[in-house]
Amino acid sequence: MDELDDIRSFSELGNWLETNVPELATTIATRGALHTLPAVFTQLLHLPEDFDDKTELQSKLEEFVLLCCQATLRASVSCYFQVSDNTTNWEGMSNRLQAATRNVGHLSPSYEAASAILFALMSLRVSRDVGSSCTWTFDHAFKVENAASTSPLFSPPAMADEALDPTARLMLVSLGSHLRDTRSALKGGRQYLLTDRLFAKAASHYMPTATLWKTVTLTRHTPATWSFWIDWYQGFLDGKPLDWDLQRRVALIDDSVWNAGPVTVADEIARICEDYYDLTPAKERYAELEPKSVSHLFENRIIASSSLQGLAAQVIQSIERFHAETGANALPEALEPLAALPALLLAVNSTIQDAPSDRAIASETENQLRAEIGRLNAKVAQLENELQKASAAKPSVFSDAFKKQLGTSLGGWQLYAALCTGLWFVSGDIEGMQRRLENISNYRNIIFGDVSSPSIEAPANAMALAGNPIEI
Repeated sequence: MDELDDIRSFSELGNWLETNVPELATTIATRGALHTLPAVFTQLLHLPEDFDDKTELQSKLEEFVLLCCQATLRASVSCYFQVSDNTTNWEGMSNRLQAATRNVGHLSPSYEAASAILFALMSLRVSRDVGSSCTWTFDHAFKVENAASTSPLFSPPAMADEALDPTARLMLVSLGSHLRDTRSALKGGRQYLLTDRLFAKAASHYMPTATLWKTVTLTRHTPATWSFWIDWYQGFLDGKPLDWDLQRRVALIDDSVWNAGPVTVADEIARICEDYYDLTPAKERYAELEPKSVSHLFENRIIASSSLQGLAAQVIQSIERFHAETGANALPEALEPLAALPALLLAVNSTIQDAPSDRAIASETENQLRAEIGRLNAKVAQLENELQKASAAKPSVFSDAFKKQLGTSLGGWQLYAALCTGLWFVSGDIEGMQRRLENISNYRNIIFGDVSSPSIEAPANAMALAGNPIEI
């Protein structure tokens, strides 16, 4: 039992975040705002099928939806890249959004969603009292769920304690969702949280906003102008966000374009996507690095998923610790391949999680998983090559002082022990994989062994070390 188990209200959670992890609080508040967006998107259902045949009020509703999307996109990008976004006037955006809420019904789900977004923005622009901003974000997110629960489309499954008032029960579900986000952030950091599914599969059946989202996506006359935003939000729900570099490019669209309205913004997004995908090469396949069989991963999907998520979180934490301790913006060249590993690990995990558990796995799914593992192993091979070059360099590419700093993050033996164990579990039958992992461990020892080594009590074989960090 941990401290979070004792939390019984939004204010208690907000205070806990401000006291214990203020650096994660803004990301958790942003996730709280993301929870509410289905209520915003329902405004699109009031638009006419003929996109040009709009009343003044409908045009203002479009402006409202676009502002909500812009605000949560920029907040998410700012949290993911953990940089100060000097291009965004958070106060000005908050003022525009606040003005736009006058065009939606007071205390409606959309109104409460905008309020949640406003307080999430406040957590980004006001360094003090972040706990209060989180509390109000969570409170308005709950009010979105409560207002949406009156929809005739929403019929929650029975719960164990039916004696609870429906509103009280919904509040517990809402609080539980934010606690889940908090634990996810504690486990893997900002990036890990923002790539995790927005709602747990089980919890989504109890969340009225999930029903609202289905209503939006199943309505065929939703204008094509909003197709990017539909795909963008669906990515968060699936735990497969759109590429973050693409999201950043959209977030950096000039304010003059945003202010010109949804059609102009949609045209600019289409241009950005066209340029982006033209410059982004198709995903390569590395047949020689793909496993012959992936059945063991589907058969042991709970263990596999826990291992992959844990390993991705450990790499992300090591990278974040490196940036925090050194102040460097980029990783050393020899360690650059590490930056790509979390996304590749989570891609493997998503394929495993999305596969059906109640019927045979389709050959296409097995083929996709082999391809994802091949891409992961290609990056591991690149890491091996870079470490080999660094270990052979005379003089060393790292100063003794820098090696000491790296020894607590990207050079630490615990990280490489976890990598070797986790990667062997995923793709152990690939020819030469064991030798590659042994090489990586040996090269790390050559470079960092004098500043980061296992304790005397620890086993000498690195392949046996990482059971605890990734919980295999």
